[in-house]
Amino acid sequence: GQRIETAMRRKDGSCFDAFLTLFPIQDEQGQPVTMAAIIRDITERKRLEREREEVYERRVYQVQTSTEIAQEIATAPALDELFRRVVTLVKERFAYYHAQIFRYEPALDAVVLVAGYGEAGQKMLARGHHVEMGRGIVGTAVATGRPVLATDVAQEKDWEPNPDLPEIKSELAVPIKLRDQVLGILDVQSDRVGALTEDDQLLLEGLCGQIAIAMEDTRLRQEMEERLHERIVGQEEAVA
Repeated sequence: GQRIETAMRRKDGSCFDAFLTLFPIQDEQGQPVTMAAIIRDITERKRLEREREEVYERRVYQVQTSTEIAQEIATAPALDELFRRVVTLVKERFAYYHAQIFRYEPALDAVVLVAGYGEAGQKMLARGHHVEMGRGIVGTAVATGRPVLATDVAQEKDWEPNPDLPEIKSELAVPIKLRDQVLGILDVQSDRVGALTEDDQLLLEGLCGQIAIAMEDTRLRQEMEERLHERIVGQEEAVA
C-alpha cells in the first residue's frame, strides 16, 4: 500500500505526526471503491530526529566558529589584546552569559582575572578579582589541570555568588594548557541550569589548545620585539 508521513489532528484538537499506510478496499468485481488506512503516531520519533538535526547543526556551527576564533586570536599583537579577543568572541559567538580568563600568579598562589567580558568584566578587573587555588570551580580546574563542569552551581559546595554576575546558573572552567603546563583558565557561564554540557567542554578544550599556542607565540614575539628594541636603543646610545 501507499505510505505517507503527515500531520494529523486528534479528537481533542491537538496535532501529532502520523505515518499512514493506505490500501484500497475493492468491491465484489475487484474494483477499488474506497481507501483504508493504518495510522501510526510517530510524534516521538520525529521529535528525536529534529533533536539530532539540531545537535548536528549546532556542532557544525561550533566547529566552524571555533576555527574562526582561533584564526582571529592568532593575529593578536599582544597578550592583553589576545585575552580581550578570546572573551569577546567566545561570549558573543557561542551566546554564553559571560566569559573570562584567569592566569595563575605563583606569588599569590591564586588565579587572577586578566580579561572579562563587558561592564561586569571591567568591574571585576578593577577590584582585582582572584580565586584561591583549589577553591571553587576555577580554582579546582587550575589545581587539577582538568575541566570542571557545574551544570547547577547552586549544588556546588564551595561555590560563591558573584555580585557582578547575578544570573549565573551553570559554569564551565577549562584549563589553557601547553603540554603539561597550565597557562590559565577559560571560564564561561550560562544563566540557565543544565545549559552547559559535555559538548561545550569538548568544544572549549579544543579551543583552549589553540589559545595556548597563540599565547606562547605572542609571548615569544613580544620578547623578540623587546630584545630588538633594546639592541637598537643600545646601538644609538653607543653612537651618541
